[in-house]
Amino acid sequence: MQVTSRVPPGCTLDDPEDVFSGIESAMHMDWRSRVRVIIHLGDAPQHGTDFHDMPANNDNYPSGDPKGRNLKDMLQYLREVCRVSLLGTSLGLILLF
Repeated sequence: MQVTSRVPPGCTLDDPEDVFSGIESAMHMDWRSRVRVIIHLGDAPQHGTDFHDMPANNDNYPSGDPKGRNLKDMLQYLREVCRVSLLGTSLGLILLF
């Protein structure tokens, strides 16, 4: 809570978040613990109308990630290479093992 309380709120016309970059950062972490869990906190879904039902004009990237990253491939990498076993999101828990 101490860290999140220092994050200032912002307001933009682009409601969805850059979730892909956060997941990509986790893919490149130096995982040292045998217990590997990711908890994703966010106030909005990721970019792409596949992930939300907002009007397309509320998302600067309605076609999805502007860098072409694929969520399924990224989660597979976290499971198989990083050995992350659980991902907690605002949508619920995703078991990766």
